[in-house]
Amino acid sequence: MTKGFKKVGASEERMYGPCKIVVCGYSPGQHDPLLAFFRAKGFEQFHVVFVPGREEGNLVKDFISRPHLYGYQEDPGTQKAIVISGFTEKELHALLAAFREEGIPRPLLAALTPTSETWPVRVLLRELSREAEEMKRLRQKNGNQPSEKKESGQNG
Repeated sequence: MTKGFKKVGASEERMYGPCKIVVCGYSPGQHDPLLAFFRAKGFEQFHVVFVPGREEGNLVKDFISRPHLYGYQEDPGTQKAIVISGFTEKELHALLAAFREEGIPRPLLAALTPTSETWPVRVLLRELSREAEEMKRLRQKNGNQPSEKKESGQNG
């Protein structure tokens, strides 16, 4: 389903989609700390939408069109992931750095594409998990450490 990974540069041009952060798999008790994290790290211009576990069969684009804080305090699915939309490459790097700086385990991460927005959320989560395993195998094979600066899952 995927066309592979795309090297992330440092452009200030917005990537595909409106400014939105779609959050999957975070429990209601994690919602406020996550929102505070996004605000503290300078991402307050991005509307945040939480995917309720019962809605993981809906298309990704359905959540891109939902209002800010949709799904807040609702029960999540089991796979932690974040889908970013409308970020610049510089903002993507800043988000990855913020996770590292705060010692927060980085969830699966995808940038919205015209293809991935047409997938059900659960299909995207399955694909992200598969890609993460593939990258882990490649790093182990090559003896490399993870490099968040070089690559990000670009589905589609």
